[in-house]
Amino acid sequence: MIIISCSFRIIKREDTSVKTWAGGTTTELAIFPENADYYKQNFSWRLSVATIDQEESLFTSLPGVHRITLITDGEMYLEHDGHYNKFLKTFEQDAYAGEWITRSKGKVKDFNIMLKNNCEAEVESITLEAGTHRIFYAENKSSFNTVTDFIYCLQREVVIKVSKTKLLTLQEGDLLLINRQIKERLYIDFYNNSNEKLTIIKGEIFI
Repeated sequence: MIIISCSFRIIKREDTSVKTWAGGTTTELAIFPENADYYKQNFSWRLSVATIDQEESLFTSLPGVHRITLITDGEMYLEHDGHYNKFLKTFEQDAYAGEWITRSKGKVKDFNIMLKNNCEAEVESITLEAGTHRIFYAENKSSFNTVTDFIYCLQREVVIKVSKTKLLTLQEGDLLLINRQIKERLYIDFYNNSNEKLTIIKGEIFI
């Protein structure tokens, strides 16, 4: 089904700001609602990227927040006290509760999703070889009414065609948000026109 009612928003890398936390740096890419404040914890969802510069760090306690961490560079060992431990390689992920006492070992870069108010999310990394083109279908969950699809350009430049109706280009560090009704199917063409392979992060947030 062709999407007939969806909105697009590109957040450019230069329009985001880097902030320091105990273990390294973090960059907020997007937050919903748009006037929400991470420090006030009044958001429904938040997307960010971070760099962990210390060999060992303690994650910030976030009661009531569901977290997903996907490694984009490096390897990390996560320790969730009283729950489980998990070793993550590049492009592997873990989902866990924000109120857990979580420690990490290893210097990495990662992509982070924070969810509240019963929101759910799916995320994956997609690697395109040089000069290739791939089509992906966005996920739907019938128990939700709306969905925000997101695409983060991790490397170089990716050209995106959305359901044959919208042509967009993302540079490294750019984020695309697509808001739509859950009943409408979305498929996305990804084009890597460069001479090197590239990786993007793709996912959906269900509201």
